[in-house]
Amino acid sequence: MAGKAVPRYKNVSPLGALDVPALGRVITEGEEFDVREDLVPLFAGQVENYEPVNASAKAATAEALAPTEEPEPEEVTEGDDAA
Repeated sequence: MAGKAVPRYKNVSPLGALDVPALGRVITEGEEFDVREDLVPLFAGQVENYEPVNASAKAATAEALAPTEEPEPEEVTEGDDAA
């Protein structure tokens, strides 16, 4: 049984090598690396530093960058909190 592909990113940072505490290591310039599902949000939102390589990472990045709808503020009228 084939499992879901592990998200894979590439270091495209203009700073070159990056020390990534979440992974516990340095990611060299241009290096591709796997990311655990629980860490994907840390990488998906940083497109200037990390480029998604495979479909799983691309989907996670698209989801992270998608605009979110802000909830409508509830209208408060006088007397709502009256006891």
